[in-house]
Amino acid sequence: MNSISTTLFTRLYLSISAAILISTILTLVIIESYDYKQEINDFKEDISYIHKGLMSQIQLGAVSADVTLTVSPYFEDRFSAKVVNIPHTDMGCVQCLVLGQAQRASYYETEQGVRYAAIALNGPNTTLIITEKLEVIMDEEFDLNVEEAAFLLLISLCLVIIATLLYWPVRQLQSDIKALVECFANYGRGNHQLRASDSIPKPLNEIALSFNKMADAIEKNVEERSVFAQAIPHEIRTPLSRIQLASGLIKRSSKEVNTIDLADDIDNYIEDINVFINQMMELMKLTDHGQHFSDDTHQLIELEHFIRSRGEQLNLERKHEMFFEVDNTIKISAYPVHLILLMDNLLKNALAYTANKVGVFATEKDGELFVSVEDDGEGIAVADREKVFIPFNRLDKSRNRKTGGLGLGLAIARASAHKIGGSLRVDESRWGGAKFTFSLKL
Repeated sequence: MNSISTTLFTRLYLSISAAILISTILTLVIIESYDYKQEINDFKEDISYIHKGLMSQIQLGAVSADVTLTVSPYFEDRFSAKVVNIPHTDMGCVQCLVLGQAQRASYYETEQGVRYAAIALNGPNTTLIITEKLEVIMDEEFDLNVEEAAFLLLISLCLVIIATLLYWPVRQLQSDIKALVECFANYGRGNHQLRASDSIPKPLNEIALSFNKMADAIEKNVEERSVFAQAIPHEIRTPLSRIQLASGLIKRSSKEVNTIDLADDIDNYIEDINVFINQMMELMKLTDHGQHFSDDTHQLIELEHFIRSRGEQLNLERKHEMFFEVDNTIKISAYPVHLILLMDNLLKNALAYTANKVGVFATEKDGELFVSVEDDGEGIAVADREKVFIPFNRLDKSRNRKTGGLGLGLAIARASAHKIGGSLRVDESRWGGAKFTFSLKL
């Protein structure tokens, strides 16, 4: 957003300025073309008038070839005339621009800007040449240059004024859009009480109003879901406690083995339901964007000791080989509960699906931390790698708790990663199994 080359403000401002500049240039070109044509027409009219005035001298036989004629006083400062013994069709030059031709007259302009006319007379190969004087042309060009400079200065001043007047409304438009974007971003980060200001020009205020309506609806939905989520565990745990109490009484009063075994099964089922409730509560807390943790709750954690202790605690029975390659200099600041939920669920998943071994690797590169948990199990197909993070989604379709659990572990792990400020993805491990990588900007 801060890049000048990509901001809406810059593009819009430059587009308007370019449109004004192009329009001005086109106007100047058209005006200059029109003025030039008008000058040519005036030149031809002057030549026609001078020719008529000179015809009286020519008809009286007062002139001969190669003789300079006297132009009328009105034109004598600007034009000169003479008769030459050359056909008028031969009076052009290689570098001359032909301004026009009539039956007995041709009009030319030299490279120096001098215009002249060659008019055929009645005598054989006799031509009247009427030429603009160079000093007059230079004076006119000087006056014209001064006028053009003044005109260009005026146009430039107008462009500066227009550009300045355009700057502020376009800049304000950019500021309003930026404020809306920041509002949307902060709302997405969990500040659900935030609302966009609708005291901005149309049609941006309509966007703000629509966003505020959407935010109100979402906030209401979140509040209802929060109340529901808090009520459900309480309502479920109350009858579970009664069932557990009844099961305990049955085991104490009964001597039959089958009855005691059945009561033990009931206790196991109750424990499963409690685990489910606890995981659901953990996931809801992690996905509650309104829940924030201050810096006071963060701790500086030595990653190598932390990961090793969590792995050893989860692999107490040593059923699988577990090893660690963690840089012992890495420390991160995080809320410990989130880091525990992240690592425990990744390690539990790896231990559940591995064939023989689980590896944990942690490195820091270019200011970014990478922690990966790898196993040598069957791995996860590319098409299913995002599905594993969906709550209750199970790729093996079985409900065998020994391998699959409840389908909430990886959802909790990703939510924990987001709470810490990082991300979690899944790839193929070096042994062909699954590789879950947590990345975090330090």
